[in-house]
Amino acid sequence: MSQELSGELASRIGPIIALEKNLHILTYEKKITDQIPPSYAANAFNTVREAVHFYLFVRLSSFWDRADLEGINIPTVLALIEGKEMAELIRAEHLAAIRSGPPAKKVGDGWSKVDPDWFQEIQEKRDAERANAAVVLRDEVILAANEILQSDYLNAVRNHRDKYAAHILLVTAREKKEMEGKLPPGVENLRPPKFGDETTLLEKTVPIIDHLNQVTRQSGYAFDFLADQHDRCARELWENCTITIPDRTKPPSNPTQTSV
Repeated sequence: MSQELSGELASRIGPIIALEKNLHILTYEKKITDQIPPSYAANAFNTVREAVHFYLFVRLSSFWDRADLEGINIPTVLALIEGKEMAELIRAEHLAAIRSGPPAKKVGDGWSKVDPDWFQEIQEKRDAERANAAVVLRDEVILAANEILQSDYLNAVRNHRDKYAAHILLVTAREKKEMEGKLPPGVENLRPPKFGDETTLLEKTVPIIDHLNQVTRQSGYAFDFLADQHDRCARELWENCTITIPDRTKPPSNPTQTSV
């Protein structure tokens, strides 16, 4: 099941990467914002941009929801792969995948003089090291994910999502726990979300998903290439947009003549 969920996480993070690339240009770069003067249109632009921010908060934070076998999120996969028994299973699966691949090529005339038993022993040792590396990676990804779960930026995004986007609440469960002094150990006090939290969370989430796929499915994803492609698409759109809106802080260029 961890293999299926890891694959689903990888397929579902792609559209989020694309959305963030577009939002980044609209929020943090001046190509579009410099074309929008104080106007009614500026109000509409800010409304759309805020809605995209809310949607990104909702989608991104859902990757870190509470572990649930019916949910597709990172904590669920972590729960499925933790423990010594799972470590042995991961090691065995990686070893089987390695040995099912093509045999090592023996290039050159010198191989005729190599002891086959010695070569087999070296190969088995190398295979075992690669399988053990998968378990080490599992331990590292669990540690990194737990740090994210306790981070101020994730909790800020999740709390904002719960209070304003996914629900309409006066006080969230997290805020109640903070007021009662019942936040889990290591979790920082809540703060409002700030610009850039969504980018930080995405940049932390993508490697976790990639490593989970390496651990559970013996395969990784070219997320850097995917991000570059989405950035290219977004820039081709927005950098070729020209927006013409009257600036309401300036008088008309041809004011109507009036008689005194």
